[in-house]
Amino acid sequence: MENLEILKNLFLFNGMKEKQIEAALNKLESEEKKYRKKSLLAAGNQKNPRLGIMLSGSAIEYKDDIWGNREIINHIHEGDTFAEPYAASNLPADICFQALESCRVLWLNISRINFAGNDSILLKVASNLLQIMAVKVLNLNERICHISKSTTKGKVLSFLSTQSQKNNSLEFDIPFDRRQLADYLSVERSAMSAELSKLKKEGLIRTRKSHFTLYP
Repeated sequence: MENLEILKNLFLFNGMKEKQIEAALNKLESEEKKYRKKSLLAAGNQKNPRLGIMLSGSAIEYKDDIWGNREIINHIHEGDTFAEPYAASNLPADICFQALESCRVLWLNISRINFAGNDSILLKVASNLLQIMAVKVLNLNERICHISKSTTKGKVLSFLSTQSQKNNSLEFDIPFDRRQLADYLSVERSAMSAELSKLKKEGLIRTRKSHFTLYP
C-alpha cells in the first residue's frame, strides 16, 4: 500500500500490524483526496464525521470572526492527524482547514467506531484516538496558559520557560519559526520581535532562528 509507511508511524495505528492497519482503513471507509494550494480541506459550520491524515503537504487550521479577522489555531504537517473532535462528536465545526500548498489527505469516517462492538481493530483505533485527543487537550491548555499572560513579554517568557522544562535544558530548539510563534502566542510578529530584542539586551536570552538559550 502506497501510504503504509506514513500510517505505520502514526499513533492512531500504534500497536497495529500492517494487515490490521489495512483492515482498519477499510472499516473506516478511508478516502484519499488531493487539494490545491489555498483550497479548503473542510469548511466551518459543516458536519464532518471524518478525521484527516495529512499524507503530504501542509495546511492551517483557522477561524474567522464576523469582521473577517483571522486567527490561526494550528499548523498541520505531513503525518499529522486533524479534525478529531469534530469527527468524534459529529458536531458542526466552527473552524476551517486550508491547504498552504498542494497536499494529499486521507479521510477516515471515524463515526464507524460507534459500531465497533467487539471488533478488536476498531477498539484499538478508538483507544489510540482517545490518547491523541487527550494530548491535544493538554497542549491546548498549555497554550491557554501562555496567551492568558497580560503582556507580550509575559507570553514569550511563559512559552520559553515551558520549552526549557520540556527539554530539561536551558538550551533548546523550538518547533516554530518566528511567524508561527507569533501566531501561536496570538501576538503581532513585530511586537514579539521587539520583545525578543529587549530580552537579548537584558541578557535573559540568546537566540538564533529557532534556537534559544536562557539565562535565568
